[in-house]
Amino acid sequence: MKKCTDLHVGPGAKAFAESLGWQVRGPATVFLDTDQDGGRVKKGDAVASINSMGLRKAAKKQVLVDPTHVVRFEKDEGLVRAVAETPSAFELPLRLLLHASGRRRARLVEAYKAFWALCQKRKAKWFITSQAENAWDVKHPREVLAIIQQFGPSKLQAQQMLEEAGTWP
Repeated sequence: MKKCTDLHVGPGAKAFAESLGWQVRGPATVFLDTDQDGGRVKKGDAVASINSMGLRKAAKKQVLVDPTHVVRFEKDEGLVRAVAETPSAFELPLRLLLHASGRRRARLVEAYKAFWALCQKRKAKWFITSQAENAWDVKHPREVLAIIQQFGPSKLQAQQMLEEAGTWP
């Protein structure tokens, strides 16, 4: 497997992630309160919001869009369509799964599966990111590969996604 890239690693986990073989990036994270906050967003930022309309507007600037704060994000075809029509990409944070337990984790896995299928249907680009804040949040690339396969992609698709992350944006 070629060098894998994690597009969203916090400063507290960067050294450990690099020791496991990751190329890491730590974009500025912008949390949009309203759909009018898009002016604060720059190319390459990571964007999150509970407001789907705000994420759609921000997607025009080639950003990483974290949809997991939007209620029922796995069914939001408008958001997926908006990102598919732009050079932006989705980031699905692995950290949410690591810190969830029981029923919450099961729901997240099902939501990620449904979201992957929707992204495939609309041809929207997406990446798994760690959003790691410390070394405990970082997983080896092979572990991440296995986790990604649980959402639907084949092993080859999962490998390509981890390798393509290095060329985005």
